[in-house]
Amino acid sequence: MGAAFAITSNPLIALDFAHAQSLLAVGVKDFGLAERWRYQRLVQEPQLPESVFDIGTFTEPNLELLAEIKPLAILHSKEWPTDTAQLRRIAPLVEMSIYTGAPAPLDRARQALLRIAEIAGEGRRASDYLAGFDERMRTFRDRLRLFEGKRVMVLWAATPRDFWTLGSASLVHDVLDRVGLGNAITEPGDIWGWLPVTMHELARLDDVIAFHFGPIPNALDSNPFWQNLGLVRWRRLVVLPSSWLFGGVPEAERMARLLTHALEGSDHLSIN
Repeated sequence: MGAAFAITSNPLIALDFAHAQSLLAVGVKDFGLAERWRYQRLVQEPQLPESVFDIGTFTEPNLELLAEIKPLAILHSKEWPTDTAQLRRIAPLVEMSIYTGAPAPLDRARQALLRIAEIAGEGRRASDYLAGFDERMRTFRDRLRLFEGKRVMVLWAATPRDFWTLGSASLVHDVLDRVGLGNAITEPGDIWGWLPVTMHELARLDDVIAFHFGPIPNALDSNPFWQNLGLVRWRRLVVLPSSWLFGGVPEAERMARLLTHALEGSDHLSIN
């Protein structure tokens, strides 16, 4: 049971990193999180305070601990691999799925943040946070006025041979739309928005700007087909810091900030 004595009574529990981001965004710092270590490795912002405690894995949360601390509510998303049958007997289970394979995950993320804030008693902070978010997104759009309507895409080189992009069911798609850019990928993709893309398909997308979140595999440096792609040869591939692309509203803002800084600082990129 460990540090259970230091845990705030009746805390909220998050079984989704996006919901953890929402809790932090509205000022809640004492809550339980599944796979806290994984959040720290994959999610850059907001950072977790020490007061956020680990409740085990998504597949096997610590039921004994949860029963002891009597959570106010357990925040869950269907896309995460958690067996909720036993959790329902411990505390109210609030299901809020952001990634469903349907368009507009940012809208669902906003709705989830508002509902989480209501449960936590932080409704006013949520309204203030979203108002600030909207203002900052408008600022990013204004700063990218020269790129308005430019077709862009997200590219992820999973391996030197496997490439993926994000379609209209992704958070990235909504972010691009909010800052005035156009996603060159119009298909929705899977529930997260992922779509496979081949080298030959990339060769037909020479007119787009591609953003790669995280480092590109070194093996591609010696791949002649890759090096001859227009987006590589004409320096239309922009490498950005790693991001948790399946987060909530705070992640959307971070992606918009990274995209804006990258385009503003890349005077070689075509805007035609």
